Amino acid sequence: IASAAGLTMIAVADVLRVGIVSIGNELRQQGTDLEPHQIYDANRPLLAALLKAPWAATIDGGIVRDNTESLAAALTKLATRTDAIVSTGGAMGSDTDHTAAAIVAAGGWAKSLRIAQRPGKPIVIGAIAGVPLIGLPGNTTAAMVNCMLYVLPMLLARAGGTPERALGQPAVANSKFDHTAARTDFVPARIAAFTQDGRPMLEQLAKGGSARLGPFVLADGLAELPPLSPSIGAGDHIIFHPFHRYLS
Repeated sequence: IASAAGLTMIAVADVLRVGIVSIGNELRQQGTDLEPHQIYDANRPLLAALLKAPWAATIDGGIVRDNTESLAAALTKLATRTDAIVSTGGAMGSDTDHTAAAIVAAGGWAKSLRIAQRPGKPIVIGAIAGVPLIGLPGNTTAAMVNCMLYVLPMLLARAGGTPERALGQPAVANSKFDHTAARTDFVPARIAAFTQDGRPMLEQLAKGGSARLGPFVLADGLAELPPLSPSIGAGDHIIFHPFHRYLS
């Protein structure tokens, strides 16, 4: 179309550069030997997969030790070559969690939030030199849920797009779901069948949590269980977030 209009130059938006950082003294890179109390970092590969898009390019910020000075230095350096930063770990706000403090030490602003959901209760929001940053929980499934719900819309807005809240799609419980009232639970679920009008009928694979990866591997997506419903029984209406929408 540009050629047909006789144009030789057009204005386009640049690709959004997204820095990814994993925070934790216990984390190690795949392919290395583990010592006691160490684990492999699954979060950077997870975020790289979720953030793969034509409008975004991820920049690996590596694994950073969980102390204010090291993290502040790493975030300051990463902010000079990215348009947004996503970190995992150190978001709980305790004396041993340093994400918010490191952002402030780097000359930025930060706020620790507590969201009435599981998994993914703690989250840090902030910015360094105008570069927005979201700090996700260190547990992999919690980081996944919060990336789907909050990081992707923020990055899309940063890239010049129109952000949309992850509303999911209507679904029906095929059996009882374990649920705690007063919070929103996101639990791994598989599609057991479909209703006559095409809504997926879901079965829960595990209780909502942030440490178990196996059920999420077997799931077709996340069932969203609302906070005002003390129990979810067969036939009840629920919301479904299929994974293919986020990984396509």
